[in-house]
Amino acid sequence: MSTIRLCCVECDRRDYDGVPEVPTDWFDFGPSNVVDDLLQDATGNDVAPHWYTHLGICPDCMTKGKREVTRFAAR
Repeated sequence: MSTIRLCCVECDRRDYDGVPEVPTDWFDFGPSNVVDDLLQDATGNDVAPHWYTHLGICPDCMTKGKREVTRFAAR
């Protein structure tokens, strides 16, 4: 079975490098090649390969994002 090299798009944490599947508490964007293909289509430029194979948002960044939205809405 191949492993996933999971990267958070907000904090670029690497402690989920080599996991068998995306954890349920992550927001999953999908395989990075899908995102790279969209970027390449949108910009017309070749996209350099990255160290990761899969993109998402980690639970820490999701919590941080919710706090920031709540703080902004309270103003």
